[in-house]
Amino acid sequence: MESRYLTPVQLWQNFNPRRDPLRVSVLENTEKDGFIWRSLFFTALTDGDNELRAYARIVSPVNQKNKQKFILYIPDIKINYDLDEVIMDFASRDYTVAYVDLSGEGNKHTIYPGIFEYGKFALAKDNLHNCTPSAEASPMFLWARILRRFLSVVEEYYPKMKPVCVAERGGNEILWQLVAFDSRIYGGMTILGSGLGSFLGFNKPTIAENDDNAHKWEMALSPQAYVKFTICPILIVTCANHESGEFDKLDNLVRLLPEQSLCSTIVSNRLSKQITETSFASMWRWLEGRYSAKKELPKSPDLAFTVESGKLVIDVVPDETDKKVSKVSLYYSYDEPNPEYRNWHCIMGKNETDYKFTLAVSERDHELYTYANVQYRDGVEIASTPIKIDLDSLNITRRRITPIKLLYDTDMELSFFAQTDDVVLRDGTCTIKKDKDGLPGVTVDKGILVSFSVNEKRKLSAEGILQISAYSITQKTITIRLTILENDNYKEYTAEAYLSGGFNWQKLKFQSDDFRDNKHIGLDNWDNLKKIEIINAEGVLFNNMLWV
Repeated sequence: MESRYLTPVQLWQNFNPRRDPLRVSVLENTEKDGFIWRSLFFTALTDGDNELRAYARIVSPVNQKNKQKFILYIPDIKINYDLDEVIMDFASRDYTVAYVDLSGEGNKHTIYPGIFEYGKFALAKDNLHNCTPSAEASPMFLWARILRRFLSVVEEYYPKMKPVCVAERGGNEILWQLVAFDSRIYGGMTILGSGLGSFLGFNKPTIAENDDNAHKWEMALSPQAYVKFTICPILIVTCANHESGEFDKLDNLVRLLPEQSLCSTIVSNRLSKQITETSFASMWRWLEGRYSAKKELPKSPDLAFTVESGKLVIDVVPDETDKKVSKVSLYYSYDEPNPEYRNWHCIMGKNETDYKFTLAVSERDHELYTYANVQYRDGVEIASTPIKIDLDSLNITRRRITPIKLLYDTDMELSFFAQTDDVVLRDGTCTIKKDKDGLPGVTVDKGILVSFSVNEKRKLSAEGILQISAYSITQKTITIRLTILENDNYKEYTAEAYLSGGFNWQKLKFQSDDFRDNKHIGLDNWDNLKKIEIINAEGVLFNNMLWV
């Protein structure tokens, strides 16, 4: 078969989602606790004797107040979780919400016969970005066609609805095909992964000249191939340390949107795999705004920088068209090109109208990454896209900094956060608490305790023995995991420590070679530390982390 390079227009030009019969078969139509549950099969695609019958699940409030509100939810197909629980969260807020099974797995599932068998996730998971001989062979393109056919089901059975497409994590790569080429979509929201550059990742900023498959993907199926066709409003919800490195790419993505497009960005500060409750609440405000002009979110703020009297000044320009600003925060990080491992510092505006920030620059600093977060009086938060500043090119007065051995104590800015398996990290999961004598320590109620502060060589001298004070009432074993940049690869090393419990603080001490990789090889030294994680840390207080 001939190898072909296709543009999005060429890829989709012969597809008509309304043309063929849908042959809908309703399996369930029941009312329970104020909601109507429907499940059905429909014919998504046919090819000769092969008929792809897709399974969909829909839930609606019995007394839905706004008959236009409809969510097409695209989950991350690579993660197994309770989708009924997720869609009930939408339905309980007066939305009709639906998902289509794309996996081909489970109790009731989409049936991929013969020529369409490559759409089953068991077969597709290792070929998600396959474009050989052309992008028509990609499971992502197949799944997007299924979803566009489902929009025809929605059009027939829910004619008053205006569907908003909400995609999570890996599902975002499918979303862009829908929002760009299906005019029935009323808005698009990406959660934890806009998809931009996801095929490449942080460590592959460019495609190798001889990588034929990657070039085909980039041209026909990548988000950046579709964004210039996207006119409907878009909301990008992510976190500053997302492992895809997408945060750095957001500005490139936004710039590709047509001029008339409306795009807002919500960023959860310092997190790497989740969003905060505040981001979650702002996300709902955006959704409500699609159906009520009075609740539209502000646009993302702009950032600019100048040098004034030898000092670096960042100027934030928030959107105050309809809402009043209550707080502006500036986040900044030094000399870490990989967004996943940046240690972010925060400086707050002195008052509601203080949008200028002066940042200290030391003799050790070369690059600065910064973005702003604007909070409005109604609680909504909107972030800017980040900018990178080459400090060496500026005539800045620099201060001397002497590295210290103290990694963290509770008198310092809180540089730790919690990480759980949930999409939303609940407020207060990571906090400072006190023991029975009033001595403080950082702790988590759930999940892993994480920090990137080990990464900041400008102020940290990691030499000698790592000492950590820990306080646990119960006996338990904790695991400390370090991520190291080693020969351009990120490697993990772990060490365990037993906590005897009771009401006393313990001093845990570690040599570098106490930390072992998966082959039980010890860590040579403390160079190139990127991240520290403490596992099984629930309920344990930690303080006075330093090298002695």
